[in-house]
Amino acid sequence: MNWKASVSRLRTSLDAIPSPIKILAVGVFINSAGGAMVWPLTTIYVSQVLGKSLTVAGFIALLQSGSNLIGQVVGGHLFDRLGGRRVLLGGLWVSAALVTLIGINQTWHVYAPAIIAVGFSNAFFWGPLNAYITELWPEGGRQGFNYLYVVRNLGMAIGASLGGTVASYSFRLVFFVNAITLIVYSAILWVGVKPPSVKPVYQKQNATPGEPLEPKMPKGHQVLLGAMFAGNFLAWTAYSQWSSTVSVYMKTHGYSLAQYGLLWTANGVFIFALQPILSLLVRFVARQYGSQMTLGTILYMAAFSLVMTARSFPWYILAMAVMTQGEILIAPALPAAVAELAPPGRRGFYQGFLESMASGGRMVGPLVGGIMYDHWGPPVLWPVVIGIAGLSSAAYSTYARFARRLKPAVVSPGL
Repeated sequence: MNWKASVSRLRTSLDAIPSPIKILAVGVFINSAGGAMVWPLTTIYVSQVLGKSLTVAGFIALLQSGSNLIGQVVGGHLFDRLGGRRVLLGGLWVSAALVTLIGINQTWHVYAPAIIAVGFSNAFFWGPLNAYITELWPEGGRQGFNYLYVVRNLGMAIGASLGGTVASYSFRLVFFVNAITLIVYSAILWVGVKPPSVKPVYQKQNATPGEPLEPKMPKGHQVLLGAMFAGNFLAWTAYSQWSSTVSVYMKTHGYSLAQYGLLWTANGVFIFALQPILSLLVRFVARQYGSQMTLGTILYMAAFSLVMTARSFPWYILAMAVMTQGEILIAPALPAAVAELAPPGRRGFYQGFLESMASGGRMVGPLVGGIMYDHWGPPVLWPVVIGIAGLSSAAYSTYARFARRLKPAVVSPGL
């Protein structure tokens, strides 16, 4: 493996990224760091500061995920009607106000409705972001999505590592810092990223009578999008076990919470360390989006097989490495493929719907995994999870087959 050549190609790809995407990435990094300071501590905050049970905390988290799912669809629709910059800024400002309110008034009656509303407003600047990347860099393919994905995860890794330290001084300070990062992100977006000058299809003026405002999507494209949406929901249903049942499984085998936390630190490291391997896979093995998604979910299956047969902690590290390689194959390919298939005037809606399927998987996955773990235990749970990842792989494989029939295979740009 020629690592120097892979790194050189990666550097060349980074140099080709337009300035608006790089400026946007700065805001994404700052905001993801601020958000990651909060979300790992929410259960502790609800139980220790607000005095509620873990069951109540889990129920509120479920409602927040549900509001986020709805927000993804609504935010994507508004993106198509109002433009990306307005929707992103609106979501940032509303979230900043809600998080500030939580920090000022630390009571359950304020926190519960506000944090559910935050799930909705957050969707306005995370969901439509993929559509905005397409507007700012339409020829970028998966490169822009991968760049923002890596930057976002870097911010999350740093924010999660700092959150506990800040919270040890004051939980209020955690929420205030998050609010500040939201405002900083909005300022960067407002000043540094100008909206594209081309009007969306839905704003087309002087249309002739009977002329549709939006182009109709071919039925073949609908099949492709349906396969991707189903695959995304199933993949996240499986992936979410890492943040739910895997921790319980490891604890019953004598591993500490610190060791479990180390897995997520490793995840952040692997996202960067495995980029050269990603570049080689995209260049030589999985050139089409469909094959990238299919290979990614096959790696998910391999990762959970390693969890199921783990005999020592290094096995879990290896499983996380395999899972992360699958994750970085899928994450940029999905929005890039949707951007190609969705009509210009409906990109926001379809990108939002794609994200809503991820939210749905994150909602259903822990619930299904928890029920199976409690009633039948790991011997049944892990084969079922592997099967769910296999169904996701089948959905992505369906996308790949139909894509080859309907149009020339899409080749991803080298990274």
